[in-house]
Amino acid sequence: MYAGSLSVQSIKDNFVIIYELLSEMIDEGHIVVTDMAELTSIVPVPNFLKSVIESVSGFEIGKSGIKNARIETENQNWRRNSRSTAPNSLKSMDAGSNPNLLPWRKNYKLDTGQYSISYLKNESFFDFEEKINTVVTSSGTLISCEIFGSIIADCRVNGMPELKISLSNSRFIDDYWFHRCVRLKVFDSSKVLSFIPPDGKFKLANYSIKQEFIDKNKILPISIESRKIDVSSTFQVPLENDTDIQQLGFHIKAIPNFNSSKNISKIKISVPLPKSAYNIDAKCSTGTYSIDSVNSVLVWLIGEVSETAKPKTQLRFKFSIKSDPSYDHAIINPISVNYSFASSISGLKIESIKAFNLEKSMYKGVKYNTSAGRCVFRSQ
Repeated sequence: MYAGSLSVQSIKDNFVIIYELLSEMIDEGHIVVTDMAELTSIVPVPNFLKSVIESVSGFEIGKSGIKNARIETENQNWRRNSRSTAPNSLKSMDAGSNPNLLPWRKNYKLDTGQYSISYLKNESFFDFEEKINTVVTSSGTLISCEIFGSIIADCRVNGMPELKISLSNSRFIDDYWFHRCVRLKVFDSSKVLSFIPPDGKFKLANYSIKQEFIDKNKILPISIESRKIDVSSTFQVPLENDTDIQQLGFHIKAIPNFNSSKNISKIKISVPLPKSAYNIDAKCSTGTYSIDSVNSVLVWLIGEVSETAKPKTQLRFKFSIKSDPSYDHAIINPISVNYSFASSISGLKIESIKAFNLEKSMYKGVKYNTSAGRCVFRSQ
């Protein structure tokens, strides 16, 4: 937005803008401002007209001291108001009387008499997006598991509303990060997310789940079994006559676990191959496969499986490789798995959403999704 693609030349050309941005974002070595809406209101985005005026006049059109003072006043007002935890502490906040009270929500009166934030109906949507990281040994033992999540909000609401979200199983949360609109003292005392939302889409929170609350029976929606097979009995291909060449074959089986969800979609299994492998051939009972020759990876796309229709998810493949005593031909590199399903693997959900300071009722929607982060199955 400010300097285009990052390069040495773009940094030189936009040195003043970058300096202004860093001076606003960092205070005594601490990052204090990262919101793009606030940064653009303090440091104007450069444009062609601005560059022409600067080149002709010899003066730089920088930030306004009055605007800086106003932003700092806004931040101080919000810090002072955020100390109050009373449910009706914001009833005295009128959208028109002090439109710049919150830096992340600019709701002011236009010349037409309407407010800048105006919708025909009030709507708020919340998406829970969780990712699973797991490491499984060749014997099927789970040695590492993590769950990280984020809450993406999309609020299209009139006025200056206050939302209160109650979470089920909030004790599961370990580390967390909240958008600065969230009142931290309220969450620390009651585990309720209380905030005046920015207008539009924004990230409300990031969080991780405590190890003791991770359900080991659900953490592996897809399990992998791999073993070496006899190539001649599986593939009708002529064997290499060269004694320095070996033909290796492996059998991969994907086992779905429907304890976490009845439908698992976007299943993709990536099997790394030796860099020198060639004459690669495969047969899969479900889905399709492809060979990424650049990265030496066999990619098996299964798609979707459900509890009602359980397909046989098996893959057999073979390849030729030059004999190497230092390479253990009985194993392959760790297999990575990707998947997705529409539920919360952690059990963290929204119990209720309450809205205050609204003239009309608000429509609320919540969606949950879990996907694989870094899920690997070792073969040795």
